[in-house]
Formats: sequence, structure tokens, C-alpha cells
Amino acid sequence: MLHEKGALHQLITDSWVSPRFQPLVAKLSKSLSLRRHNGIPDDKVRSATCGRLLFDFSMRAKGLEGWPAIIKRNNWFQKWAADHVKRAKGKADVCFSYSYTARLPFEIARDNGMRCVLGQIDPGPLEHEVVDAATQEYKELRLKDDIRPAQIYWDEWRSEVEMSDSIIVNSEWSKELLVRQHIPVSKIHVVPLAYEAPAYTRESRPIKPRDADITVLFLGQVILRKGIGQLFDAIRLLSDAPIRFVIAGPLGVKVPQDVTSNPRVTFTGAVDGATARKLYQQADVFILPTLSDGFAITQLEALAYGVPVIASRYCGEVVNHEETGLLLDRVTGASIAEALLGLTQGDLLAHMQANAKVPTHFQLDAVGKVIYDII
Repeated sequence: MLHEKGALHQLITDSWVSPRFQPLVAKLSKSLSLRRHNGIPDDKVRSATCGRLLFDFSMRAKGLEGWPAIIKRNNWFQKWAADHVKRAKGKADVCFSYSYTARLPFEIARDNGMRCVLGQIDPGPLEHEVVDAATQEYKELRLKDDIRPAQIYWDEWRSEVEMSDSIIVNSEWSKELLVRQHIPVSKIHVVPLAYEAPAYTRESRPIKPRDADITVLFLGQVILRKGIGQLFDAIRLLSDAPIRFVIAGPLGVKVPQDVTSNPRVTFTGAVDGATARKLYQQADVFILPTLSDGFAITQLEALAYGVPVIASRYCGEVVNHEETGLLLDRVTGASIAEALLGLTQGDLLAHMQANAKVPTHFQLDAVGKVIYDII
């Protein structure tokens, strides 16, 4: 959108694949081959694709992973990006940078007289405390102790916040947690993520028999932060209900024996895009009982497939209650079970399925206009 408005001087990113190299790169890494946008010409982009690959290889060779590797990667990228910001002096008025790699680019940008806009990708450090409080009773499900980033990670972030002229967050929940951390509310703007539904989401869905069980899809990391402990409780409460659960995503918890042995529950593990597409097409309702997310894009993906969403209030404002899905006032096993049980009777599920679609204000152009006005 910025490029189409003639407002994009340069896109600085870690990875970008030119169309002429895409077929070759796809043979090595499909995900890397998708790192581009056909609407942005290559001459507008400065990328460090080879450097990023070499850096990641070096981290693996050293056995460095988790938060230590993330922090080193962030430092490597922002040093590289800051050099390109320096070269933009007199050519750009604004530096927009995402959180956790913005400190050095912002320092250069301020020296260049540029305005600094921070794209905050999550609710910040307070999120850990919120999740901890809500998962105390599920500690036995943890595969290992939750490793937190070193304090320097948050110190760098605080510097980014202080240097920014504006902060864009993608949900009211993120805004609330930033305000609780004494960030001036006047700096904060709520702008959702944009989503353009692929054409294949409009393909015909399989016709199910009227007496078939309801299929509930959970798609994402199977971790406590996503409310998986509470979902397991709901599954137990619904043992006699005509409901089947498909839980897709990498396992990050110990799954209790009574859940794994439940014939109405299927765990798929991590899935690729093609498999996720099939799962959405087969689902009757999507469940997202997350305890904290800046914005969960899976809500929009589900709606694009005509699948209503049951979600918490901590993941972005997407669901229109009892129209395109249901909102959970509290994330508990009982509240999830009550919401799902209600869909086994009456016409509410059919009503929501008929209304399930991505609202127009999530389209790229609509979101872009809001961001452009802020910038």
C-alpha cells in the first residue's frame, strides 16, 4: 500500500527472493521462496538473504538456540539495517520498524531527523505474568521450564519505545498491557493485521450428513499460552457430546493420557499449508481459547473458509458475537464446553456459518490507509 501511494522509499528486510531465483530456492526451502511480494519491485528492497542464511548456519554450528539465538539474530539484523537507514538520510522522512530490532535503526533515524514509528508485534513483557497467572494449575503439562529472554531484551525494547514517536499495536489487548507498563496512551494506535483471502478459500466445502458430529479445529502451537490446558478440561466435560476435536500444531505440552486415548480427539502434529487448508475445509468451528496474543491471524483464515470462530478476548477484535462466532468472557474449561455444547442444538451454528467471512476492514488497502495516516 505504501508503495502504491508512492510513499515507500525502501523496504529493508532480512530475506527477499527475486522471481528469477524463486524456482531454484523453492527446491531448497519453500518457506524462503515465498519471502517476497510481487507488488514491490526488487529495486525498492534491501535484503540480507545470504547473510541471514550464513548467520543461522553459524548459530546451529555453535549449538545456539532459543532466546540466546533470537537475541543475537536481532542484534545482527538491526546493525545491518541501521547502516541502510543511514544511507536514507535526506531521502525518507519516516522510519517504521518492528519491535525488538528497532533500537539501532531508530538511533540513526533520529540523527537523520526522521520520525520513528514502532510496530509492536506483541503485548510486551507483561504478557509473561498474565500467562503465568492463568496457567498455574497446568504446570504438570509443561515439557520443560519456560525459558525467558534475558533482561537486555526488555531493556532494548524500552529504548525503542522511548525513541518512538508513535507505536502501532494490533489489538486492544496489546494496548492494554502496554498502558499497564506506563507507556503513554497518546503514543499508541490500534491497527489490526491485514489479511487477503486466497482464492482457494472460496472452494466448495464438503457436504456433511445432518446427524454428523461437529468438528472443532484448533490450529496453532499446542502450548499453555494458547489455552490448551483449558481446552483439555473442556474435552473432558464434553465426553458424551456429539463433538470431535482436531488439534493441529507442534506439541509444546505433555498431553494427558485421558485426552490422548479419547477417540473423539485427533492430534496431527505440525502441518503444512496444504494440510491446514484441508483441515479448515473439514471444520465446523474454529477454537482459539488463547490467554494472550497480539493478534491471531488464524481467526481471519478460519472466517475466510466460512468457519465461525470461538475465541477469547485476548487476541484481536475479529469475532462478531453470535454472528461470526462466539467470544469467551473467561477462558475456562467450563466456558469453552458451554459454548461448544450450545452449538449442538438449535440453529446458531448454521447461522454463524452463513455469516462467516472476513470483514472488509481487514483488507490490505483498508488497513494500509490507517497506517499511512498514522505515519
